[in-house]
Amino acid sequence: MKYVKKLTKIALGSLTLSAIGLWSSVSLAAPVQELRLAQEAFTESYASNVPVSGRILVGVVYASPNLSGNLAVRVPQVDLDQPICLKVHSRDGSYSSENEYRMAAAAEAELYSVEYPSKHTDVLNKLSADEMAMVAVPGSCEQSNSIQQVYLSYRGEEPGGKVYVFANSGRSDVFMQLQLDSGNQNHRCQAIKQGVRTGYDTLCEIDPALLRDGSNAITLVRRQAGRMLPPVKFELVY
Repeated sequence: MKYVKKLTKIALGSLTLSAIGLWSSVSLAAPVQELRLAQEAFTESYASNVPVSGRILVGVVYASPNLSGNLAVRVPQVDLDQPICLKVHSRDGSYSSENEYRMAAAAEAELYSVEYPSKHTDVLNKLSADEMAMVAVPGSCEQSNSIQQVYLSYRGEEPGGKVYVFANSGRSDVFMQLQLDSGNQNHRCQAIKQGVRTGYDTLCEIDPALLRDGSNAITLVRRQAGRMLPPVKFELVY
């Protein structure tokens, strides 16, 4: 499986991110590949009173078996002139962040650690696999409201995890179609029934072994009271 091969490249000398106000320690193969903030200021919000999210697609995340604070994004095709927008949301809606990143230079490895100087690491580190969504898209955050392409975000780098697609159902039944060479593979998504679900309320699972190099066409199909709602289509660039 390709994702395992790529992750083994990240052998890392130890880089203690917590010492500089980032998340816990992570090791990356030299030279260290990192997505750095495009702006000096880091934008995040943590509040008890939050509006309901209006976006249907909220995140596409690889969650390793043992979650850690090590955030990363897989960028297979590097365009140094194009920023990457990363948005992070907690399921209960209390936490959100939205920041643009750039790469200093293209690197051999495709997995880049994320500079993430959050002031709320104690909260984020306690979030389970279905309690935190991340979505990384090529381009500026101003252009990211209409999502067409998505990079795979990572919470931890250990193999054996799952890819989760997080969505807002709008009180509809949600199904996911993954386009394969042999045809579409259909997945019924699960409604999250526990806890506060202001940020999102649905998750769909993908076996990472099904992802192919390049573009993976994914469609979220929604049905409400016997009526089909407009589908949400995007490409997971892998």
